[in-house]
Order: sequence, then C-alpha cells, then structure tokens
Amino acid sequence: MGTVAAVYVLLGYNLFAGFQADGRTECWTLKPTPTTNNLFSCSFTDNQNGWAVGAWGTVIHTTDGGSGWVLQNEGLEYPFVSVCFTNSRKGWIVGNANLYSNPVIVSTTNAGMNWQYYNYPDTLKIFRTICFSDSINGYIGTYNGEIIKTTNGGMNWFEIPGDSILISRLGINKFAFYGNKNGLAAGGAMDMAGVFRKTTNFGYIWQSSSVASEPLNDIRFIDSNYIIGVGGDFEFGSFLYRSTNSGINYTIEYFPTFAMSYSLAPRTKSEYWISTGFTKKLLLTADSGNTFTEIPAPGNASVYDIYFKDTLNGWCVGTGGMVAKYNNSSVGISEAGITIPDKAFLLSQNYPNPFNPSTKIRFRISGQTANHFVSLKIYDVTGREISTLINSRLTSGDHDCTFSGSELTGGIYFYRLTIDGVSETRKMVLIK
Repeated sequence: MGTVAAVYVLLGYNLFAGFQADGRTECWTLKPTPTTNNLFSCSFTDNQNGWAVGAWGTVIHTTDGGSGWVLQNEGLEYPFVSVCFTNSRKGWIVGNANLYSNPVIVSTTNAGMNWQYYNYPDTLKIFRTICFSDSINGYIGTYNGEIIKTTNGGMNWFEIPGDSILISRLGINKFAFYGNKNGLAAGGAMDMAGVFRKTTNFGYIWQSSSVASEPLNDIRFIDSNYIIGVGGDFEFGSFLYRSTNSGINYTIEYFPTFAMSYSLAPRTKSEYWISTGFTKKLLLTADSGNTFTEIPAPGNASVYDIYFKDTLNGWCVGTGGMVAKYNNSSVGISEAGITIPDKAFLLSQNYPNPFNPSTKIRFRISGQTANHFVSLKIYDVTGREISTLINSRLTSGDHDCTFSGSELTGGIYFYRLTIDGVSETRKMVLIK
C-alpha cells in the first residue's frame, strides 16, 4: 500500500443550526412513507426509481423520485441492513435472520414485486453491506471482515481470501468502486482500528491497512485519486479521512460531533453530507471538509443513510420510517455548492487554554437588535452536558464568562455558544 502518513488535526467547526418549519429543514423536504419502521439503507438507480430497507424486513419503493412510496415487504423478525439495485428491476438486500447468525440474501428481478430468499450456507457469518460495481459483479461485507463476491449477477457467491494481517478480520461497513477494477472497503471496530481496504484487480485481492483508532464507516471516490471517508465513535467524535493519491498517503481529521459519522454522500466535488445517527443532525461541508455546518435532521429523526444520484437529486432515510428529499430549490443552493449563512457573532478561543482550574470564554454579538437569546454550554468528549453558563437574553456587544473546572477531571471539553438558533463549538483542554 506504500508509506502511510497520518496527520491528526481538529477541524474548524462552524455549527449553523438550520431551521425547521412545516416538517422541513432548509435543504431537505420530508416525504410521506407507508411505514414507521426504522430505515437503514437506500438505493436509487435514477432520479425516479428508489428503494429503502430497514427493521422488520421492511422494503419501500418509489417510482416518482421519492415523492410517493409504496410498501413492498415487512413483518419479518429481523431487519434488512443494506440494499443495492443495479437497474430499475434488479436488486439485492442483505440481512441476518438471527442477530449474530443466519445471513440472508434477498433478490428481485421485477422491481420488488416478488422477492427470492437465499439462506447463505455459512450460518455463522453476519452480513453488513452489499454493493454491485456493475450488473454482474457484486460484493457483500461481513462483521468479521470477509468479502463475498459474485461474478454472475448473484446466481453464485464465493468468499475472497483475506490477507494475513489481523485487522483484515475486522468488520466491513461500506464499499465504493471507481469502475469495476478499483474498489475500496471501509470498516474496523471500536477502540481497535479503522480499516482501509483497497483492490485494483476487480475485487480478487484486497490489501488492508489501519488508518485510525476507531472504525471507518463509509468511504467514497471523488475521482480516481481523491478519496474521502468518515468514521469515529461516541467517545472521540467523528473524523474525516482524506487521500489525494488513492490511499497511499492520507490525513485523519477529527471534529467534535458528539456522535459517530454513519454515512457520507458527496453532492459535488467539494460539498459532502454526513449523517450522525442518534444526534439527529446532518453535517455539511461546502469547502471539501475544511469547515462543517450542523443542520437538524429532517423530522427530528436519526439519519442512517444519505445518497445523491447527481447534484440535484438526493435522499436520506432514518428512524420512524423517515424519508427526506434534497430540496434543490432552496435559497443559496446551486449545482456549484451551498452558501452557508454568515454568523452574527464571533466566538473567541478560551484563554488560557490549556487551563487549570479556570478559563475565560469571550464572544461578540454583532447587529443592531436590542437583545438576543444566548446559550453557552459545556460538554465532555462523550457529548454529555456538563454545565450551562448562560441561558438568557443579552444585548449586542462584547461579553465574557468564566468557567471553572475545579470539580472535573482533566481532559478535553467543548463549549458551545448558541445565539438566536445559530451555534458554534470550540475545544478546550483542562489540565490536572
């Protein structure tokens, strides 16, 4: 794989709390669905035909770009975890009939009107994800790092031998392909490793390398050399993986989202959307990951999958049967990217930093408005709220507040300033 150089930095994190009105955020519009079951994965073959799968064997289908959905399947005692369609008729789903065993491959050749169930013979495997690079070459990733391949459109499946290093036995979360020859797999395990896998020979040989201390959950090609991925865990937050030479060298850049990043969906070469699960927020970068904007998830749902077919058509799915469609008519949104509103305040880095036991947090509120609703809160690295320093109305101008960590253990903490619904978060370090 060549020499790998990891660089750890803290990303600038510009938290803009978007607004919700009539069931929609600024960039996403909720769509009615025929289920309240949690949805984990979606697949679209064009701008009209799509499927989403989830808990209790749920499958829903749209033929009008996600405006209307019909129920195709539900009522099983296990969830469908991943779906992939190669055209408007042929698709595959994977799940596990028991929580940690009995993997199942479900397929259709008539757009989901009928489904065929195939119980995989190795009942001890646990399926996590499925992906087809074209109409005949498909891949299944498992909890224990196995890659299972088909070369005849799912008629037969065989296991690809893994490399000998230990990390190759850690789970696979997502695949990505650039054509049929070059592919990637993201995976790993919490508190062990984030694993980057790469193939350059049509998926017959995969080379594994450890790129982080926490799992890599999703990965995408931007072009043949530029690769981005996301991962993390609940304790250390999320990270962005970036490589400009097809994975030979890379950077890992952490940012405090107080949750794992589950899925990654590039809309343009510089604009990416990230789902963060239980935090019920989406992350957006419009500058290739240098800064991020935080937007409330549509319907206050936990979002698990996001997919863009092109720059104007995208969808996300999540808990409670939530499906939302990207609103390409929103103000400030174009094919070139999204315009992020300027903040009406300036939050300074706390001083001193690192500190023991006290530090001062300063901020300035601009504008002519007489008063603003201001909240200043402290969080630990797990996202747990430690203290509320301000929760009141303040006038425009300069303000400061002293925070004491005398009763806290040393470590990393975050302070979040929210003014009239717009937020920004910074990191500080308490030394004991």
